[in-house]
Amino acid sequence: MRRIHGRAVWLAAGVGFVSGVFGIFALPVGMAAILNIALRTIHRIGLSYGYPADSEAERLFVYYTLSLAGNRRPEDKAISLQAMRELQTAIAAKSPEPGKPHVPVDDRLRHKAFDIAHHDFSREITKQLVEVRILTSIPGIGGIVGLIVDTRYIGSVGWAARHAYQLRWLEERGRLPETLLVAAPA
Repeated sequence: MRRIHGRAVWLAAGVGFVSGVFGIFALPVGMAAILNIALRTIHRIGLSYGYPADSEAERLFVYYTLSLAGNRRPEDKAISLQAMRELQTAIAAKSPEPGKPHVPVDDRLRHKAFDIAHHDFSREITKQLVEVRILTSIPGIGGIVGLIVDTRYIGSVGWAARHAYQLRWLEERGRLPETLLVAAPA
């Protein structure tokens, strides 16, 4: 996991620097690349914990993790965590037997996942555009700003994915400490 996380941060640093050097003209490509790196990082960390994103429920878990990484306020994190727990419960209740097809997720959970992920990622992009990415239009400074912003964002995505999958792995195996079980919202 450390290697996956570390490589993603280095890749984000390169993308951030290159898109920052080219300034505002590379903004759309840089943002798409960072989103791709973020989703790829979450997927690979999930694979290392034994959770391939081969079902719709697993892909929704990836989106929830992405939204969790983009949240800054505790209230938003609590909403994402609660939604993630609902999805985990649904995944556990519908886990197929080996060789059987995966059961689709109900529409309510699917729409909730996409709404939360879209809202949180849109807010993160807007924040970056308004507060930080404007500085990338300044020659010289843009590369450094892009490097720092993208590195920090992918770093937070990696940590969110590591913690989300660790918590899920421990919970499924009954190894979650009692203090965390009590503190977790039902």
